[in-house]
Amino acid sequence: MRNLTVSANKCMKMLDEINIPYKKPNKWRVSKRMTRAFGQYSISKHEIAITERLLDERLPIEMLENTIIHELIHTCDGCYNHGSKFQAYGRKVNRELGYNISTYVAKDEVKAMQEIYKPKDRPYIVYCPSCKTEFTYAIKSKVWKHPEMYVCTACRQRLKRKVS
Repeated sequence: MRNLTVSANKCMKMLDEINIPYKKPNKWRVSKRMTRAFGQYSISKHEIAITERLLDERLPIEMLENTIIHELIHTCDGCYNHGSKFQAYGRKVNRELGYNISTYVAKDEVKAMQEIYKPKDRPYIVYCPSCKTEFTYAIKSKVWKHPEMYVCTACRQRLKRKVS
């Protein structure tokens, strides 16, 4: 397992070097429950949670660092959402540091995660008809009940329920 603090400090140092005005979070937290999102910034607590799965050494370190940097950009003034200021900082990081900061999870990252963490007892499946990415659920979630209201995290196309 990778050390979140070490990776977070590395990412903050890189953002300092290119003058991204992030605010250091009060707390870094590893989430064992987070399975759909890779990270989350809480503005009220000023803390960043990262899914435990990204600390797995079988995944590329860039997935963890991309997520940490993405969440740190959310701490910048005016960047709580994925608006133009957030996107401008993301482009600057990509250009100057060679990362792939975006407003969604890349298709190859979703597939890499799915290869390592194969679904178990998750009979409720929705899929993207465009890129074929599947999302599985143990319960009849809102996404499973109304997939037409949601988009694929990899390609932003509308989801459909898989009939078995």
